[in-house]
This record gives sequence, C-alpha cells and structure tokens, in this order.
Amino acid sequence: MNATAPPSGHDAVAALGRSAAALEQRGDWEGAARGFSAQFRLAAAERAMDELVNAIRGGARVRYRQGRHDEAEELALLGEEMSRALGMPRAAARALNVRALIRYSLRDLEGAAVLYAQALEEARQVRDDELIGLVCQNLGVIANIQGDLLEARALYLESIAASLRSGDKAAAIGAYANLGAVCSDLRDWLESELYFEHAIELAEMQGHRPHLARMRVAVAEPLIHMGEFSRARLSLDAAERMLDELEDAELAVGIRRIRATLARAEGDHDAADDHLRQGLDAAERGGYGLEAAETLAEWARLRWAQERHAEAHTFAAAARQRFRAVGARREVDEMERLLAGWEGGEPE
Repeated sequence: MNATAPPSGHDAVAALGRSAAALEQRGDWEGAARGFSAQFRLAAAERAMDELVNAIRGGARVRYRQGRHDEAEELALLGEEMSRALGMPRAAARALNVRALIRYSLRDLEGAAVLYAQALEEARQVRDDELIGLVCQNLGVIANIQGDLLEARALYLESIAASLRSGDKAAAIGAYANLGAVCSDLRDWLESELYFEHAIELAEMQGHRPHLARMRVAVAEPLIHMGEFSRARLSLDAAERMLDELEDAELAVGIRRIRATLARAEGDHDAADDHLRQGLDAAERGGYGLEAAETLAEWARLRWAQERHAEAHTFAAAARQRFRAVGARREVDEMERLLAGWEGGEPE
C-alpha cells in the first residue's frame, strides 16, 4: 500500500501559497515575493483561478511592504478586477482592502477610507469575518488619525469580535495594539501598556515578527510616561535587533523618535537631538510624512525643555503644517493646543 499520496495540482498550488504567507508573516519579503510568484506560475498552469488571485494579492502585499507602491497598486487592482470577472466577491473585497492599505501607506487618507468602507460593505455581504476584522481595524486607524477616538475605539472592538469569530490571531494582535494606541492618545498610560503587552504576547505566540517589532516600539511610549525608563530601553533594543531582518525603514524612524523621547525624559538633550536628526533625515528620504511630522513635534518639545522657546515654536508650527498635509487632524489640534499653552506659559 502506498504511503501518503502526492498532492494534487490544486493542493500543490495552495501549499505554495501557505509557504509564501508564512514567509510574509516572518517579515521575509524577498522570500515571500518568490513564493507568491511561484504560486502564480503553478496556479496559471493548473488553471486554479482562486489560488491565482490569491497569489496576485499576496504579491501586492509584499511589494507594499517593500515600498514598491506603484507595483503593489497595479497588482491589487488586477487582483480585484480578475476576482470580479471570475465571480469571486470575497476575493474582490480582499483586494479592495489591499488597495486601501496601499493608499493609506501613501497618506491618501480620504482615498483609503473610501476603499475601506467599500471593502467593509462587501465583506459583510459575504460574511467574511476575517476581512471584517481587518477592515474595521484599518478604518479605526484612520478615525484615530482624524481625531475621532471614540469611533476608533468602537471599530477596534468590532475588529476584535470579528477576529475572534474567525480565529484570526494576527488581526486580533493589530486590534489590541491599536486599542493601546488610542489609550496613549487619551493619556491613559497604564491601560495602553496593558493592551500593548497583550498584543506582544499574541505576536510572540504566533511568531509574527513585523507585529512584534512594532509593538516593542509602541509599548515604550507609555513605559516612558510611567517612568519605566529601563523597560522602555529594553523594548526599543529588542525592536532594533529585528530591523536587519525586517528591513522596515519606517519602523526605524519611529524607533529614533521614541529614543529621543526617552533621552529627553532622562535629561540627555544631546542624544535626543542626534536621534531626531537621524530620524527626520530617514523620514524625508523614505517619504514617511506622518513620521516626519511626529519627529518635528518631538523636536519642538525638546527645544522647549532646553528653554529654546523660539525654536520650539518654529518646530511645532512646522509639525502642524506636516500633520495638516497628511490629514492628521487630531495631531493638528494637538499642536495648536501645544502652541496655545506655550503662549500662556505652559510646557505641554
């Protein structure tokens, strides 16, 4: 009697997709790109059209992660059009979500919101809980940036509920992480830390390196505000060790900014200046508009701490302009409150 039978053509195509997705989850973008390309070729040969559109969508996600936005958008749009032509509404909705993600990464918040809303409507029509969880989370991020923290919180909670129904641990990680971010925005530092730590625990269990690195950076901010400087530094060190394997330039900018916040809190203003200078240079090179604005805002706070008040005003005004350019309404309001407070003699 034969041992295990060799996989059928369709099963082999699906196996390639699972292997590529595992590499994507580990942050191996080049390996994932090769895997999705191999899946595409075999799917075309086997006429496995469902796996063909999955491979296209996977390729779009990886190119987005690599910063190859034009190629990513072309692939995502191709995946959506093919899915609709083939009568695959679930796959079409998922391609819409990828298109929206790319628009968001280019800081086209309005365009991203329109695509996400369409994807959410279509996901609900086909009862795709996994996609509902993802899209609610992404819409929550936009609501957060635009200053509607209560809407963001509600969307993140819906994301968690849908993710639990579908068993999508990765989406649950992201939703818990974003709840942590909302709590940071509300200055509820203890609750923020708890949500971030829960996201870190899930990411470690899932071996999801990109999520884990970002959460290590995110949790450092509430730790700094609670005076847990050593823990914050250890968390940033852990994230920085992952950068070589992840090749995440935007995350590197975020690490510089939070290290500057830590240095400012410890009174090491020279180190804070160095981190911010390197971070802003990298943000400008990479076209990371929101990170550049956040770096300028931190520089404004540093200058105020140094009692260089005229420069603090200049940096805060520049940050406000950058936030306005990327549609970050809440941050614009925050900069205006900061400037008004300084006019009244208050540091924050």
